[in-house]
Formats: sequence, structure tokens, C-alpha cells
Amino acid sequence: MLKMASIKEIQGRLKALGTPLSYGTVSNILANRGGTVKNISLVRKVAEELGYGLDKNAQSLRAKTPDLIVCIIPSLESDTYRQFYLSLYRRASERGFKLQLYITNDSPAVERKILGGAAQLKSRCVVTFTCLDDDGPYLKLKCPAVFVEREPKGSFPFVKFDYCAAAGMIADRAAGFANVLVISERREAFSFAADFARGLRNRNFACGWLETTYLTALRDIMGYPLRDFDAIICVGKYYSETVKSVLKLTDSGSRIPVYSVGAQGAIPDETSFEFNYQAAAEAIIGQAAADQPRFRSCLIAPERISTLPRSGAARTLNVLTMSGYSRNDLELLKPLVKEQLGIELNIERYDNKMLEDYKSGGDTAFDLIQLDVSMLPYNAAALLRPMEGRLADEGGFIPELPRDYFEVGGVKYAYPLNPNVQMLVYHDAFEDTYTAQKYYEANNREQLALPDNYRAYNKIAGFFKMAENDDIIKFGCAAYMRRSAARTNVPDAYFHADNFLPRLYDFHGSVFDSAGEPALSSPIALAALDNYIEMYACSPYINGLRGGRGDVAGVTSSAEMFMAGDCMFSIEFSSNIARLSVQPDKPAFGRLRYAKAPSALIGGGVIGVGRDCRDVPAAEALIRLIMSDEYAAMLTKIGIFIPRKSVLSNVGLLSDFPFLSIIGDAFANSVSRNIVNRKSSKLIDSGRLEEILGSHVDRAVRGKCSLTRALGDAEDEIVKLAEG
Repeated sequence: MLKMASIKEIQGRLKALGTPLSYGTVSNILANRGGTVKNISLVRKVAEELGYGLDKNAQSLRAKTPDLIVCIIPSLESDTYRQFYLSLYRRASERGFKLQLYITNDSPAVERKILGGAAQLKSRCVVTFTCLDDDGPYLKLKCPAVFVEREPKGSFPFVKFDYCAAAGMIADRAAGFANVLVISERREAFSFAADFARGLRNRNFACGWLETTYLTALRDIMGYPLRDFDAIICVGKYYSETVKSVLKLTDSGSRIPVYSVGAQGAIPDETSFEFNYQAAAEAIIGQAAADQPRFRSCLIAPERISTLPRSGAARTLNVLTMSGYSRNDLELLKPLVKEQLGIELNIERYDNKMLEDYKSGGDTAFDLIQLDVSMLPYNAAALLRPMEGRLADEGGFIPELPRDYFEVGGVKYAYPLNPNVQMLVYHDAFEDTYTAQKYYEANNREQLALPDNYRAYNKIAGFFKMAENDDIIKFGCAAYMRRSAARTNVPDAYFHADNFLPRLYDFHGSVFDSAGEPALSSPIALAALDNYIEMYACSPYINGLRGGRGDVAGVTSSAEMFMAGDCMFSIEFSSNIARLSVQPDKPAFGRLRYAKAPSALIGGGVIGVGRDCRDVPAAEALIRLIMSDEYAAMLTKIGIFIPRKSVLSNVGLLSDFPFLSIIGDAFANSVSRNIVNRKSSKLIDSGRLEEILGSHVDRAVRGKCSLTRALGDAEDEIVKLAEG
């Protein structure tokens, strides 16, 4: 492992070489937050000479404190792993520890890669639900490893469910039954099944035994004479669910009790002996909290014997949410909400017509409504209840988050759900192009640096498109003509206003001037549109301009175009960037760098309590749940960004999604999509405004009319919109 040189040591070497740089400049370059190409090259060269760890994963993973605990689990979809993680998170937070979460997706290769990064961490311990067959990779860690629900082959400490004790409890409970069947994995192959059998033997408990596997359970159980038994004990939740289903088919479900051992979240009418995740977490964190932690193995007794009620329907909340590719946030939340609050979500998606019908008096009462943030200003009063009090701690949200996500006219209506903002994404080749840097400086008499305005963006993108630089990268930027938002009424529109408005604002233009008069036919707006069209000359999409679509094979967005690896820059919303970060099959994977975009637009969703909500306490409980620090990291991990401070200080999340390290700066540099006509004091429907811009400017981009004509026609329609 490389020696950990300090930033001050790097500063000292740079000063000795005649290039003194500030601490912040060096830190920003090492954290991939930009700088001039000359400085980037020099800092990286000196850092490497001094042994500063430049491994891109290790760099983002190093913790500054030993109060870090690493948690490795196969997934967050399973309630077993999710419950354990949440219990561990609670206990760690109570003791002042930070918890770093990794997910292996049951892939040994992924787990080994995670352990390679974890080996460089300064942490108290690694807590793992391992999927590896051998413990060798854990021997390389410089901190203790604690195995959960598996007794390792080596001398590692472990915490697991006490199946032997559970067997004793069941033997006492089922002593009155004459004929009992146990269903489990093979006892000679799985230690938990062997431990359970030992516990029954200790009580001289006689029973039949059916050994099966997860893959053959349904076939084996259906072929077994279950009705011949007075009680059935299932060592594993999956088996108990299968048994209950089979018994229902034979009309025996009501008379044969089914016991489930080691299952969290038992199914209705079932007596369960559960793994006490809280006790397991407390055992681990309690030992970690010692001044000199020494971890010991321990068995966790069953949490309780619980019989769930036979009747009583769970509460149901009707939810109205947006249609579209990225609007599946609430679908992902359904299992968590049901598990934690006992609430079912009945989700219905809307289009514009449905929303207008509901606003004018629809029949369905919606308890929760999710909107795009751009739709909140002109829909909040008609659709949502004002928030009374503080449902969630606003002090826990990142301070740069615009108030657009919370309130309209000073009245609070909503909370942010997966908010996003435009950011500059660039290829790491930008930092390693020493030849290009010299060539650029010679021709432009200025240093090559990340663009901080759109004139510079086009200039640098044009430089990388030049034939002289084809050996570095082929195209300066990714720019794709795509259809407008789904709500558009223009069937052949391929332009979307989020490409043009940032340029208009960056050029100090606006849709309306300070007196409320239309300003789209101004010289500033014309220059911004010309800049937008010029951008396509630096893109693989150049053949699509002024007369033809020019599709790029296999590409349906600028994000996909960028991930193909041939483009230097792209402007993307952070939700797209999150998806880019998890595409290992793409050429640009692992080579992404991020910076704030000029005059960035905000986007994403908000969620609020519906005006006709039938169960306000349940709706508010759901919002509190998903906005809490406890759940924010987990939800962000599965693709639902919750903008809490705790998320941006989570080393694991910053490792998986490095762009989060600058998303606060991006929001601080953003521009609201809400446009008010000062002349009429009317808030303009930004969705409709963007449709109008999209349809008319698209004509100019594809050569069907002049730029002046396009902006003039758009202005005429927007005036009608403002007056209407």
C-alpha cells in the first residue's frame, strides 16, 4: 500500500519546484474537483512521487477517524439484511460511530473488490454477511472482521442466531403435539440446521424431518404428506411461506400450526422465533465501543415467540405520482413502508389531463402526491395541504438546497424526494492531456481549465473536436436531440428547453425583462441560442443539424453518448449521473469526473400530503420515515437521493457516487425553473413554457426557420401564456 503523504508535504515539494499552490487548490485537484491542466498534471506527478495514494477508490474511501464501521451485506431488497443494517445504523449512531455500507449483490468478485478498498480504511471493524466460500480476503484487513449469521472457518469472531436455543423454546411450546415435522436444509451441510437438531436432541424431542433446498422446496413440500402432522417447524422463512401456501390448497391451514425459526417478518397466522437484530447490533457495537475493542463470538437468542393477528387489514394510502422513466421512487419505497409502518401504497400515475381533472374535483382521494419540483408552484395550493409544524428536521438537509423543494409563497407544502441538479461531467482524459494543454495555450494564450461559462464550454469542446486531438478524444461534448418531455403536444419535437435556458441565464438574459416585458427576441437570447446550436458542432450529432435527425446508433440520450467514451464533456442532471456511475460495461465507466455547471437548472421530485388525505397521521409518518437520517443513506444507495447532511458525509456513498461530494456546490450555483412575470405578478407554468420553447427553437436548430423567427414565435406564445 502506498505511503500516506500529506497535502502539506505535497505543497512543500511544489513550492520547492517553483510552483507554490494553496492548500485548497491541491486538495481540490486530489479530490477530482478540477483545476488547470498544468496544475493537475504537476500535483498528480508530485503526489505519486511522494507516495500519496492515488487509487481512485481508496482516495474516496479513506476515513479521517477510527470511529468508522464498515457493513457488508448482499442486498437491501431482503428484509433480513435491511433490518440488520438499520439496527446496526441505530446502534452505531447512538455510540457516535459512522457506518459505511457496501452491497455485494451476492457476487464474490464484488465482495473481494470491496475488501480491497476496505483494507485501506482506518476503521474499527468490518461487519459482514459474506457470500465468499473462503475467509482469506478478510485476513488482509488491518481491522477486526465480525461475521454475521455464518460461523467462519478461521478464528474470526461471529454473531449468529442461536438455533439450538430456538429449538429448546419450540420443544417446550410444541410438547403437546404427538407428530411434528421439521423442514430444513441438510443437517450435515449447514451448521444452523445441525445446531437446531442438536437443540431438539437435548430436549429428547421426537420428530420427523424433511431436508430440502431453496430450489427444490416447492416440489418436495407439495409431495410430502403434510396433513399427517399435528405441527410443522420450518427452519427458514422461505419454507414456512411455501408450507402455508400448500396447506391452504389442502384446506389444512387452519388446524396445523406452523412455526418459523430464524425468520424476520413472519407471515400472517404464523408463530415465529426471530433473529433479534437489535441484540446482534448491540453486541457488535458494544464491543466496538471499548477503548481497545476485542471482539468475541456470541449467539443471539430468539427475540420472541409472536403470534400475528389473524385478521385486520393494513392501512392503505392512495398515492398520485408522476409518469416517466425516473419516477419509480415510490415503487422502490413500497416494501420499506409496509415493513416499517404497516402501510400499503396504492400508486397511480398521472398525465397532465388527469392532473387537471383532479384539480377541478376528482372522485379519488389521494393521501400523498409526488410532483416534479417545477410543477409545485402552480399546483401546491390546489393539490396539497400546507405542512403543519415540522414533519422532518430541516436542519438536517444540506443548506444549499433551494427552498423551491419545500414551499411556495412562504407556505410549506412539501419535502424533496430525489431532487437533482445539472452538473458538468467530464472524462478523466482532460486531466492527463499534457500535449493538448501546451497546444491549447499556444493557440489561445490561456491555460486549459474546466469551463465556468458556456462560451468557454463551446470553445474548449471545439478544441477537443479538432483533428489534431483525435488521438486524445474524438468529440468535445455529448449533445443529443431528444424528444421533449412526455407532456409535450408537439409530436416531432427533439429539443428540450433545459439545454437552452441555462445558456440564456448564463448570458444574463431572461424570459421576461425587469418590467415584465417579453425578452426572448433580444440580442442576448439570440446569442444564447446561437451558442446552443454551436455546441452541436462539437458533438457526434453534427449530422443531425439543419435538415435531418442524424441518429447515433444505439444512443438515446446525451448520457449514453458520453458513456460511449468518445466525448470530453456533458451537462447532465445528477439523477442521470447516478445511473452513469453504475454501468461497468460502458467504456467511460470509472473515468468520470464532476464539476458544477454554469447556471444549472434544478429538477427532481417533491412529496406532500394530499388536500383530500383520509389519514393524515399515516401520511406524515411516511414522510418522516423517508426523510430521516436513519433511512436517508439506505434510500440514496438504492437510487432515491435524500439530500441530508448525513448522506454527504457517508464515506461509502461518496465512494459509490463521487459526484455527491460537490452536489451542494451545484445546488448553490443553480437557477430556479420558476418564472414570475413581474408585470402581472403571475407565476408562469414552467412546463408549458418549456414546451413552447422546445417546439419553436427545435425548428431553428433543424434549419426549418431562422433563429430570430423561432424566438419571436416563441415569445408571442409565451405572452399569451402570461396573459391567460
